[in-house]
Amino acid sequence: MPFDQIRENDCIHIHMGNVIPFDGLVESGEAMVNQASLTGEPLPVRKTKGSMVFAGTAAEEGELVIRVKQGSGESRYEKIITMIEESEKLKSSLESQAEQLADRLVPYTFLGSGLVYALTGDLTRSLSVLMVDFSCALKLAMPISVLSAIREAGRYGMSVKGGKLLEAVAEADTIVFDKTGTLTKAAPRVADVVAFGNWDPQEALRLAACLEEHFPHSIAKAVVDEAAARGQKRKFNALPEQYSHLYLAVEGKLAAVILIEDPLRAEAADVVRSLRENGFSQIVMMTGDSEKTAASVAKAVGVDRYYSEVLPEDKALSAADVGLAISDGAAIAREIADITLNGNDLCSLIRLRLISMALMKRIQRNYRSIVGINSFLIAAGIAGVIQPTRSALFHNATTLAIGIKSMTDLL
Repeated sequence: MPFDQIRENDCIHIHMGNVIPFDGLVESGEAMVNQASLTGEPLPVRKTKGSMVFAGTAAEEGELVIRVKQGSGESRYEKIITMIEESEKLKSSLESQAEQLADRLVPYTFLGSGLVYALTGDLTRSLSVLMVDFSCALKLAMPISVLSAIREAGRYGMSVKGGKLLEAVAEADTIVFDKTGTLTKAAPRVADVVAFGNWDPQEALRLAACLEEHFPHSIAKAVVDEAAARGQKRKFNALPEQYSHLYLAVEGKLAAVILIEDPLRAEAADVVRSLRENGFSQIVMMTGDSEKTAASVAKAVGVDRYYSEVLPEDKALSAADVGLAISDGAAIAREIADITLNGNDLCSLIRLRLISMALMKRIQRNYRSIVGINSFLIAAGIAGVIQPTRSALFHNATTLAIGIKSMTDLL
């Protein structure tokens, strides 16, 4: 059937390997659903009768019959996109602020020149004042500084969509991480194999790999990729809770539990510490994972607070003043993010913060220089110390000098 003919309460059949086209409620069947397009979480989620599934996710294993709950244009995926578009309207721009200020100053330049002539009757002094205009330097220095910062960020593998976002990064005091793919590598691997009864861990892993090698989901791939067993026998209730558990049963009896982990990025803890040293007062982690997994990761990286079992719309990137995404993270995150960081280096966050703060300092320094130099030239013109030609020369030369200085690297 054509996509636009599906209505609420229609039932559709989802085969293994297919993308789920609508939000809906599972009527029958069982499947492992990959929700990475919405949450970034690499591990598929088991869906059975009564479970909710969302448009844009994929059935990696098994089949489902779902009853459509949201028609076209009303899915959770599309609601997130709508949130993005609406949030864009609320953001301001450093460049537009400078232009507005420069435009407001132009009438005062003419007014000042006329006032000098009215009080002194000296046309030369009046022209000396007219030759000095704050708006030229303001309109030139601001965009050059911003473009230079964006160029410098690009050299470090950071893609910034606009200068307004660097201001937000510089002023931010809270940073919220999505765990999977940001603090972790989003690449599940076998952490341990715990064997029961007379089973050998290596033999249990070999058997599990044989069973999993024909399935596409990420846990199966982690098992197949594991070359040798690691671990020892222990009681079932002593299994570490921070891992995902994959159970292997032979003839109805538990043979082994394979522990799956999403490893932390090696630099994650150091980056969190450096962010705190560079002015972030609150560092928060959100994840769709369980409470125990979230608590384990939060402790390891040293965040101030964490939230577990968070739904996609509750951690939507566009709700932030500035949204950042890792280049190898979820596809929807890369699409909606204001800034994309090189996925191989979380330390880019520190560089981004330093570049943004240095940009704001440069802008403030430029403002002070522009106001100071031009005020001096105006005063000298009123006093008759410099002629209009020299006033214009000094004004243009200093404007050019500030512009050239603004092109240099910030770090």
